[in-house]
Amino acid sequence: MKKIILFALCLLTLSASAQDNRHDIRISYGIGKDRHFNNIRNDIEGFNIMDIFLLPLSELKNYNLTLNLEYYYHLDKHIAVGAMTGGIFNGKYERVITGEPIAGEELKTPTARAKLTGHALYFMPAAKWTWYRNKVVAIYSKAGFGARRYKLDVESNYYPERHENKWKTAFQLSPVGVEVGWPHFKLFTDYGFGHQGYINAGLACLF
Repeated sequence: MKKIILFALCLLTLSASAQDNRHDIRISYGIGKDRHFNNIRNDIEGFNIMDIFLLPLSELKNYNLTLNLEYYYHLDKHIAVGAMTGGIFNGKYERVITGEPIAGEELKTPTARAKLTGHALYFMPAAKWTWYRNKVVAIYSKAGFGARRYKLDVESNYYPERHENKWKTAFQLSPVGVEVGWPHFKLFTDYGFGHQGYINAGLACLF
């Protein structure tokens, strides 16, 4: 009789734990775009050194990468609250314009150089709403609002140098997200806009 009772308790415990994964930790990569960084990059590309012509590159696009860490506590089967944190990496852009001969090749225009770098670290309180869930698939939305430490540097011998290191607002709104997998490990992707990026994908651990 004791063995039967213990076996029943074990089944109940396992069933409850599978249905009651309240802690949710997520790590992911995202792809987004920094308009401020892009505007400066386009300006550097189109900067007219000799006032001869202006390079029309207003449509030039540069996408950044994000590395994201999230934690949620599930209050019930629909609502979870937590936080997002991570880094935004714009990478490095360099432009070198070799000097051109002038005055019969006796003189040359100076070689022009410009280097642009930028990144940010962010933190946002966040919430997640699960619209639908079964044993394998879940559909959700999430949103967050907080702050980011933004750093941008322009070093150049022809373009005005610029150095930014300041706090800015940060947000993320992802109306559609899908997660697929097992009770404790899931692959997920979500789509939206904000500082995690337009597309975000990674691995979730629930316990």
